[in-house]
This record gives sequence, structure tokens and C-alpha cells, in this order.
Amino acid sequence: MRQHLHLHILLADTKARIATIILFTLVGSALFLSLFTSPTITIALAVSVGLIALTWWKPQSVLLGLLAYLPFEPFVLKWIPDDIYIFARYGSELVIYMLVGAVLLRMFWEEKKWKRSAFDVPFVFFLLAILASVVVNVVDPTVALLGARQLLRFLLLFFVVVQMAPSKKWMKSLLVVLTVVASSQVVLGGLQAITGGSLDTFLLPSERRTLGSIQLTEGTDQFWDPGQRVFGTMGRYDQLGIFLALVFLLIIGFLYDKRVGKKMKMICIAVLVLGLPVLVLTY
Repeated sequence: MRQHLHLHILLADTKARIATIILFTLVGSALFLSLFTSPTITIALAVSVGLIALTWWKPQSVLLGLLAYLPFEPFVLKWIPDDIYIFARYGSELVIYMLVGAVLLRMFWEEKKWKRSAFDVPFVFFLLAILASVVVNVVDPTVALLGARQLLRFLLLFFVVVQMAPSKKWMKSLLVVLTVVASSQVVLGGLQAITGGSLDTFLLPSERRTLGSIQLTEGTDQFWDPGQRVFGTMGRYDQLGIFLALVFLLIIGFLYDKRVGKKMKMICIAVLVLGLPVLVLTY
């Protein structure tokens, strides 16, 4: 018993020392970089290094945070300064690729087999369809890859979840996070409708961002009348509608779980009742 306790203390002490060394290394590197770059770039690089480490050690937590962040990304990007905009613009996408890499490396080192899913064969056909389209239409491979990545990055998340095989506790945490995010979008959508579009200018990411001759973000043109349709922080009413419809379906399925408490069910029902009119306003 004493030997077992001594082993735990030694392991905790080793982890504390490693964490201290990493912390001092990051602080020293940040101070060194600040001599040659702006403070915002230094902070962005430090956050990137932290995300890389967290993606390896806690991939499920990173995935949960990513899914909570993505609905707010268009609005958040609106306030990012130009010198670090490219990091913020493609940061979430890089996190997805890091998650894929971390999961594949863990499978290789731990000698785990690929978990098959019903989406494996359709995904292969989807890639073949993209390749055939590139060949037939003589599309530049770079252009085709940049266009296909809009869908591929989210399809990859599906395989990440399948291979990680998260626990039921994590799935419940995901549903809670999505419910909270959807509730915030419902509140914003309701305020947009009540104020007659007064919040549209504040929420809409209309500014174009470029890096030299490369256009990073084209911005969103509000071709509909103010207050006619709501979009929350997503910049597009159709994206908000798809997100709310997906979350509401998950909530409805959650309500049929007998293990869910009465208080939680009342919250879910309230989100549905208040959210359905907002969902209608996205069409």
C-alpha cells in the first residue's frame, strides 16, 4: 500500500516538473518572439502551441470546445485584428486536421484497428466523384482542393468521433453544450426579430479580409430586408436554420431517455418551444 502510494506521489511529482519546464519554455519563447513580432502575433503563436499539446493529450475536450466555438466563429472573426486574422480564420480548420492526426497516431502507436462505419463506402465514392469532376472539367487541383475542403473538414470530424469512441458521459456533455449554444442563438434570433433588424449590422460579418492579393473572407451581403430573416452569430440564415434543426432533433431524441431528470426535460422543452419560431424565421 505504501509502495503504491509512493509511486503515485512520484508520478505526480514528475508530471508537475514536466509541466513547469513546459511552462517556462513557453514563457521564454514568447518573450523572445515578442522582440521580433507584435504582441498579438506572439499570443496567437503561444495559443497555437497550447492547442497542439491539448489536442494530443485531451482530443475529446478539444473537439467539444471546437463544436461550441464554430457557431460563433463568423461573429468572432469580425473583431479580430488584421495582423493575426489569418491565424484565427484558419485556426479552427487546423484544429480539425490536428485532431485527425492525433487520432491516427494514437491508433498506430496503440495498434488499434480502424473502426468501420456505414459512412466508409459513401465517403470513398464521394472522393472518387470529386476526382472525376476535376478530371472531366479540367479544374486546377489546388482550386478543387480548396473548394472540397469546405465539406471534407466536417466529414473528417465524423471519422474522428467514430475512432475516438467517446463515452456516454461525453455524449451527454456534447448535448448540453449544443443546447446551450442553440439557446444563445435562439435568444439572439428572437432579439433580431423583435428589434426589426436593428442588430443585423452588429452581428453580420460584412467586411472583406485580404492578405495581399489573396481574399481570406469575402464577407456576407445582406440581400434580404432587415428583420426579415434571422441568422444569430452565423452570418447566414440558412446556416442557423440547419444548426437549430439538427440540435432540436438531438434534443427530441434526448427527451425519450428515461434516465433524464424532470428539470432537464423542462429546460429542453423550453428551448424547443422558444426555438421553433426562430427556426421558422430562418426560412
